[in-house]
Amino acid sequence: MISATLLGQQDYAPLKSDGWSFWFPEQASSIAADVDFTYDIILWISVVFFVLIVAPMVVFMVQYRRRPGYKKKPSSDHNLLLELSWTVLPTLILIAFFVKGVWGYLDMRNPPEVAEEHVIIAEAYQFGWSFTYPNGTVTTQLELPVNTPVKFRLQSKDVLHGFYIPAFRIKHDVVPGRYGFTWVQPTAPGEYRLNCAEYCGDGHSLMRRNVIVHDKTWDEVMKKIEWKYDDPEHSRWENGQYIYQIRCSGCHSVNGDAKTGPTYKGQWGTSRKTDQGEIVMDDNYVRESIKYPNKVVVEGYQKPSVMPAFDKILSEEEIGYLIEFIKSPEEDPNANKPDGGA
Repeated sequence: MISATLLGQQDYAPLKSDGWSFWFPEQASSIAADVDFTYDIILWISVVFFVLIVAPMVVFMVQYRRRPGYKKKPSSDHNLLLELSWTVLPTLILIAFFVKGVWGYLDMRNPPEVAEEHVIIAEAYQFGWSFTYPNGTVTTQLELPVNTPVKFRLQSKDVLHGFYIPAFRIKHDVVPGRYGFTWVQPTAPGEYRLNCAEYCGDGHSLMRRNVIVHDKTWDEVMKKIEWKYDDPEHSRWENGQYIYQIRCSGCHSVNGDAKTGPTYKGQWGTSRKTDQGEIVMDDNYVRESIKYPNKVVVEGYQKPSVMPAFDKILSEEEIGYLIEFIKSPEEDPNANKPDGGA
């Protein structure tokens, strides 16, 4: 059976709180410390100025409030040194903030040349993520090597999404109709969280994914995640499970949970009411629904369907694998047979 670590069997796993600061999760990328330093400097200078301005203002309001018998006293028109101080000092601080921010921004926007050798396509869709690696492998959780610069090409199938990994301190909009680019160099092995930072529909909360940083080289990680349909160790059901994870898991559950589309649990062989009448869920119905989802739509779901057509995305062989999985989505019915059910 395919490991949950490889394919992201769960949408995400609970994360430990170890390493979290008061403000942020642990720093796990080469730019994280610089981002936190910039934030802390701006925060605490703002706090100091707030106290220096508000505290005296409150004291003066109480100390010099108008009282009975008050007589106005003459006061100086201005104080040149004081006026220069409260004008020049904040201006210099703002300029320093700007310069520091520009340096950090340029570092985040310009990956090192070696990152061009490690490009991962991160595609967002309602409501999930898929990651395509240079070796052609596709996963639904992000697998990265430690201490290796990696570049991401960000793209959306539908609406505006946000690629956000708090532990890496990176966030980039994923805009439909154009590519976005960002990069990261993870510095600590572990398990982190990828979120969508832009509200993208009623299934927005489903767009959480695990980010696994391995204490391995790039080549070792690519070998670990590589999936081959013709591998003798993979059954047809396992190939189908793999396709489900990378293509279907964002909208269809296998445990009865409600998602955008109907669950696969306990559905095989049952009848359902559709806009074309009552139809039994069998091989032909599932094949047609995968290739042409708008041809027959189950009652209670909108038409046209939000499901994309897979007639030019999945081969007949891949659809066959997926059907084997949908028949028994909770476990491989041939797993305990000596020949694996081949």
